[in-house]
Amino acid sequence: MSALAKKKEVGSELLAKEKLLVLLYKDVYFTNKFHPSFPCEVDSLLQKFTDVFLDEVPHRLPLLRGIEYQINLIPGCPIPNRPTYRTNPEETKEIQKHVNELLQKGFVRESLSPCSVLIILVPKKDRTWCICVDNRVINKIIVKYRYLIPRLDDMLDELFGSYVFTKIDLKSEYNQIFMKEGDEWKIAFKTKYGLYEWLVMPFDLTNAPNTFMRLMNHVLGSFIEKFVVVYFDDILIYRKTLDEHVEHLHSVLNVLRENKLYGNLKKCSFFRESIVFLGFVVSSKGISVGRFSKMAYFIACSKTNDATHVVDLFFKEVARLHRLPTTIISDKDVRFLGHFWRTLWNKLGTKLLFSTIAHPQKDGQTKVVNRTLATLLPNIEKSNEQYARQANKGRVMTFELGDCIWVHRRKKRFPNQRKYKLQPRGDGTFQVLERINDNAYKVDLPTAYGEKFDSRTNPFEEGGNDRDPTNKGKDNLCDIRGPMTRPKTKMMKQSLPDLSLRIKETLEQSELETAPKLITLLQVDDDLSLS
Repeated sequence: MSALAKKKEVGSELLAKEKLLVLLYKDVYFTNKFHPSFPCEVDSLLQKFTDVFLDEVPHRLPLLRGIEYQINLIPGCPIPNRPTYRTNPEETKEIQKHVNELLQKGFVRESLSPCSVLIILVPKKDRTWCICVDNRVINKIIVKYRYLIPRLDDMLDELFGSYVFTKIDLKSEYNQIFMKEGDEWKIAFKTKYGLYEWLVMPFDLTNAPNTFMRLMNHVLGSFIEKFVVVYFDDILIYRKTLDEHVEHLHSVLNVLRENKLYGNLKKCSFFRESIVFLGFVVSSKGISVGRFSKMAYFIACSKTNDATHVVDLFFKEVARLHRLPTTIISDKDVRFLGHFWRTLWNKLGTKLLFSTIAHPQKDGQTKVVNRTLATLLPNIEKSNEQYARQANKGRVMTFELGDCIWVHRRKKRFPNQRKYKLQPRGDGTFQVLERINDNAYKVDLPTAYGEKFDSRTNPFEEGGNDRDPTNKGKDNLCDIRGPMTRPKTKMMKQSLPDLSLRIKETLEQSELETAPKLITLLQVDDDLSLS
């Protein structure tokens, strides 16, 4: 007997006017806004945690979690007190509007601090404005906090063997940490209407990333190295089975809810078989590098180079290899805000994006590149110092009587021994007979070099070293190298009286030496007798 009724059977039962119990079966296709392949359990789970993925962070102070941002200033450094930038009336009102919003949220308060830094107004993509605090001056005098940042290769090794991945990106992460009580005055900022100090940790401060990493390790410490990887504001959940992954995602979202941490739904990815994490493509097949995701150029450029020189370097080193870019991300440097830079890229069809403190134009890949660059620069400096020591080793050397040395023959000084380019330049060894000074020696040379040969760089100075160009006691009248500047003219004028005095003394001495002398000759006669 079939449990499914035909159309005629249902019609006959309805005509008989008897009670009829109908069970309707219908195929339903479950979809959600995150991903079309999500099961219904995932959609229901995300709907339970809608308070974690809010469009706007609530206007309230963060929780007291035992981790605060502490500022230790270098002893003896002067406290900065910078004046405000000049702004027009519209910009002044816009700055005060943002300050009032921070006051309503409780993030700042009025202050009487002796320290103050600058505040600037920066345009956003949607043509609105945001304020940014220039903390570069205060960052130079803050003692750096040496908290361990996780190694990227160690984190990626933990993902081996996983099949399901979820990435959560946090929102307004730095403002979720309190300032330590008593350190608020150290990061005060000034406007035309008053002085204000932060009650929460702001952006772009020394040790701010390390402090936030401490918070993430404190909040998700029980999950790390089990099914969670955390790198600053990026959280990656990994597991082999879907059921376990749903359970672990529920645990992570519950912890975020308890600690009042909020995710950015637009940047999150749920239940993916492959996902991009910090520039790497993570999947069940392993970890690979995405196309063009790990290519970076570091071009040496001086701070004094103008925009024209920067453009010339860009076309020589980057554009000739990869053509013109569609977008360029830069900071608010003067060279990138000038008319030449903007007009040039506007004509070439390249869009300019400016990265600021509150709205950085970067992703996880850029964070890794910046972190790698910060690690490589000290190593490069150390390698350069070692190379310089090795290259300069043995350059300053003195010889003693009896040492054997080689002679480097230059064509100007050894025309007979260096008639052809392919002849060897060195000859030796020869014994040192006498040390004249640090750079001049009398050497036992063969007769082929001639009877008299002086190896000194400056043979006009007898018995002394070559004149030191930094010596202030030198003869300024003989120093005619380089352009004739006003200070050099003044020194030569001051040396003229001494020169006149020396010439006068020399003339007097020469006159005494060449003057005729009167000689009296006395002749004694032997025949002369004494009376």
